[in-house]
Amino acid sequence: MVKRLLFLVLIFYALVLLQTSFFTPFGEINLILFLIIFLNLFERSEGTIGLYSSVIAGFFLDTFSNKPFGFYLFSLVALSLLIKLILKRYIQFPVLIK
Repeated sequence: MVKRLLFLVLIFYALVLLQTSFFTPFGEINLILFLIIFLNLFERSEGTIGLYSSVIAGFFLDTFSNKPFGFYLFSLVALSLLIKLILKRYIQFPVLIK
C-alpha cells in the first residue's frame, strides 16, 4: 500500500508539472482529471486508492495553481466520492456464477 501511494505521488507530481508548464499553451488539458476518473471507475467500490489519489493530486494542483488553496483538493475528492457512490448504488456488474 505504501509503495502504491509513493508511486502515485511521483506520477501525480510529474503530471501536474507537465500540465502546468508544458500543456498551458494548448489550452486547459486536465490530465489529472482523466486519471482520477480512470482510477475510480476501474477500482473496487471498497478500494481507497482512488480517494487517496484524489487527495494527492488535489494537493499538488493547489500548490501549483493560482486558485485558492483547497479548490482542487475539494473538487477532486468530491468527484471521487461521487463516482464511488454512483458505482455502488446504481451500477451492478454482472457476475458469472457456475
